Amino acid sequence: MNSVFSHLASHIPLRKELKLRIEGNIGIVCSAHDFRVHYLNETALMIFNLIDGKRSIAEIARRFLEMVDVERAVFEPDLIEAIRNFQWQKLIVLKTNP
Repeated sequence: MNSVFSHLASHIPLRKELKLRIEGNIGIVCSAHDFRVHYLNETALMIFNLIDGKRSIAEIARRFLEMVDVERAVFEPDLIEAIRNFQWQKLIVLKTNP
């Protein structure tokens, strides 16, 4: 298990988008923070849709791996990168799971 992943596994991402629109396999998200528009590819959109304010990062990983045939060791770093990108774009914040 990736050490960054294990550190963040219990954190719960909370979405902060103003509007999400899906066109085919692309997500178009408007940030509530600065009203910027962000485009999500198919994988990022799948991850973003799993963020519901209740699931931890570990639970999001588990659900994603149930839907897509990819190895956990390959996916975990990609998930962390997506979570970081969502944070930098101010589309989510992380809260600690008590």
